[in-house]
Order: sequence, then structure tokens, then C-alpha cells
Amino acid sequence: MFEPLLLLNECERIIYLDFDIMLLRGIGELFELKGYCFAAHRGKSLLNPTLKGYEGEFKNARVYRSGIVVYYDNLPNPQECYEQIYRLSAHHGINDQGVLSLLILSAKFKTKELGYEYTGSTYWRKSIGYPIIHAWGKDGRFWNNELVYQFWGKIWSKYYQRWLECGGSEYKSGFICRANYCIERIRYHLAYKLGYAMVENHSTLLGKFKLPFILFGIVWKHRARQREYLKIIKVKPWLKVPPMEYYEDYKEALKEKQSVPYRLGLALINAGKNWYIGGFFKLYEEIKKIKAEQKRSKN
Repeated sequence: MFEPLLLLNECERIIYLDFDIMLLRGIGELFELKGYCFAAHRGKSLLNPTLKGYEGEFKNARVYRSGIVVYYDNLPNPQECYEQIYRLSAHHGINDQGVLSLLILSAKFKTKELGYEYTGSTYWRKSIGYPIIHAWGKDGRFWNNELVYQFWGKIWSKYYQRWLECGGSEYKSGFICRANYCIERIRYHLAYKLGYAMVENHSTLLGKFKLPFILFGIVWKHRARQREYLKIIKVKPWLKVPPMEYYEDYKEALKEKQSVPYRLGLALINAGKNWYIGGFFKLYEEIKKIKAEQKRSKN
């Protein structure tokens, strides 16, 4: 993943992809970005606990994920960055996402944050029409997860046959997982999306001003995607997602419904449904309650 740092003296831009990336569209637009040192998808996980034991300045910063990373020759002293990466690895442990994030954050390198239009997940509804799908985890790849294979197996099988024709080794392990990562399903719920936007934008005056427009946009897009999904499964019924109870980690994933974003979003939805009987006054009280509980849990 970090070898591109040694090649920037002869290349203007280098795109690194994890081995289990599936490309659905060209990625030439990433080469056209200018003025950046890096481009990467920034996830929701924090630097601590990604780097276990790290308690520094950036412990609560979100991590840059390693599914796709773009290196640009604007990066000063790439050889020094390469050496710094391995010093960080020796000190904090081998975690490519963690040490890359720490390098970017500590040196304040200008980095383009890539959204989900470049990296998807094993929950295909979040990845309709996106250019790149990244198979999630050892039990969530196209070839060994029954549900993931149901969604993308036809595409993977086509290239797997080419792989075999070229002398590649045969995959013999079959499905080792029926379906997993149910948490993606819950985070796709409208309640979670709304609540997450509230958390992200409440801390600044500009964010509070923009929040109503952001929330309206989320509702509009969510409903549009719901209509799109219903149209798709009429034509391709095998793409219909099963009930969440089908997932092997269903019970564990249900805990996400107790998260702050989900509870905030659900409170907002209920307030909208009951606005005529003081729903938004109840929303204010519910937000105070959630904030107080969150403060107690931190203490």
C-alpha cells in the first residue's frame, strides 16, 4: 500500500486499490484532481481504537480507509513519508489505515475526502450505480458470502473464469458465511441518516443554518432511492434484500438502534409525524435527554 511513496519521483499520480476491489466504472476522474497530496475515503471509525493505545492529539479523528488511496506528486518529501510510515508502524503496530491517517493528520497534508461514490459496501443498496464496490472483511467477499455472491456473483464469476483460463488457482472453500454486517442495513435507515447529519452539523452556527436543508435533502434522496430499489427488484428479483433476521450478526447489530444518531433521527421523524400535537416540543426534550445520557456514559 505504501510503495507508491517511492514512485512519486517518476509518477504524477498513483492509485492504490485493495485486492478485493471490484470496478464498475472508470476512475480517470481521480487523476484529474489537482492541488492535493492524497485522496482517500474517510470512514466513521476513530483513530483510537484503530491504533490501539494511541492517546495523542488525533485520537478522536476519523480514519482514512485503505480501500482506495490516491498519491499525488504534490506530496513533499515522499521518501521521508515512507520512512515515517514504518516508524509509526513499529511504534503503534501494523495497521495500514491507522498509520496512514496519523501521517496525514500530523503533517496536515491536503487530502481529498472521497465519499461513497468511490467505495461501496456489501450492502448493495448503498452501492447502486457506484463505480467501485469494496468487499467487506474476510466473510464478506464476493466468493465466500452467500448473500454478497447473490448480488455480485454473476460479475465476479465472469472474471473468475478468465482467472482460471490464465492459470489462476481455483477457489474451493465455498460459502463460509450466509450473510453478515447487518449494521450496514441499520445505518441505511432514514432515522440513522438524519441523526448522523444532526450530530455532524450541530456544533457550528453555519452547520445549524444548513441543517434543515441537509435534512430535507436526505429525506428526498432516501425516498428517491426507495422508489429506484422497488423498480430494480421488479426486473431483477434476485436483488431483493432478505429480512434483517436472515443476517448472522442481526442481534449484535440491533445495538446500533440505541446509538445517538439513530435515536436522534427517530425522535425527529416522530416529531414530524406529530407536529400538530406539539411534536417538536417533545423533540427538544428528547434531544436534552439523549445528550444527558451521552454525557453520563462518557463520564
